[in-house]
Amino acid sequence: MPPQSRAQRRRQSARQPSRPQAPSAVRAEAASSAPSIGETLPLDPPTMAAPASAPARTARPNRRVLTRAAPEPVDYSADYADARVDLRWIAIWAGLLFVAMFALYFSGIV
Repeated sequence: MPPQSRAQRRRQSARQPSRPQAPSAVRAEAASSAPSIGETLPLDPPTMAAPASAPARTARPNRRVLTRAAPEPVDYSADYADARVDLRWIAIWAGLLFVAMFALYFSGIV
């Protein structure tokens, strides 16, 4: 399967809901202060509120699907006929040379 094009990757990422990621501040805080044995850290990342000024997505108008006629099948019968003629000539010349080699071998000329 060929690799996806940039447009296909963009469409795929637009279809998938984005996963919330843990903010880097929580990671930095956890890394900087080592917890003591009695201290526990929450495992759930804090939820982030969506920005209020996010514009609503407008639906795109349906694009017209272009339909094309199926391409006509290619007729290779002329190519096959040419290959058949060539193979026939190859077989004839190979047979003649084979007979000539045996005739020369048994005649003692060579």
